[in-house]
Amino acid sequence: LEFRRVLFRSAAASSSQTVRVIVQTKGRPTAAHDGAISGKGGRKRQSFDELNAITADVPASAVASLAERDDVEYVSPDRAVRASMDVTRDSVGASQVQAGAPGVKSLTGKGVGIAIIDSGISARHPDFMDKKKSRVVAAVDFTTPGSGVDGNGMLLGDAILMGDGDKDGHGTGVASVAAGNGSASKGYGESYVGIAPEANLIDLKVLDDNGIGSTSGTMAAINWAVANQKKYNVRVINLSLGARVRESYHTDPLCKA
Repeated sequence: LEFRRVLFRSAAASSSQTVRVIVQTKGRPTAAHDGAISGKGGRKRQSFDELNAITADVPASAVASLAERDDVEYVSPDRAVRASMDVTRDSVGASQVQAGAPGVKSLTGKGVGIAIIDSGISARHPDFMDKKKSRVVAAVDFTTPGSGVDGNGMLLGDAILMGDGDKDGHGTGVASVAAGNGSASKGYGESYVGIAPEANLIDLKVLDDNGIGSTSGTMAAINWAVANQKKYNVRVINLSLGARVRESYHTDPLCKA
């Protein structure tokens, strides 16, 4: 398999070396997948039922046979992801949409939920406030293992409730492009308004203070956004991050998610 030949060539000399992988399953993960992982001396870390995937630690020598199973679609490494963004308001025509036109109502994103999967959001930033209330309606941290809560205090595996902060700063910048109302830039000659200045924001933190995260953490955030879509009216998921291209988008777990 390409995965075994290229990505784990260096591990060949030490077949007992443990590697963290994303296992894409055919259909939702089942007990059979769990048994296959443990049977090869591996340990399942988390299942992503909405994404038909599992993240696990397995011996490098077992990766090829795991990938060959009939109930497994593909196996790939849990690669590092890093922050990236290159988009502007005018380039997508947002300013025209916000202004409206004769006979066409303007749109500002009011009532729509935008999930920002990034380094966090500084919820009290002026651009996210509406009548002294933050439009960041939920915040969940996927960078710290263990049980935790979401924005409404409900238990959620492998996530914890965040405070009002974003030490890296990238996520707050991304959120301002998506839904900033321009309040902080008033008096600077131009008001820098985002794409949907009245939309609600859902803060799903997957990048740490250095802007580094993992594929599995990012998939966990996507899984959460899909599972809570109706609750927060999530209509948009933004990921201004990525990893090096190592395989086709047909098999890359993050692309498929």
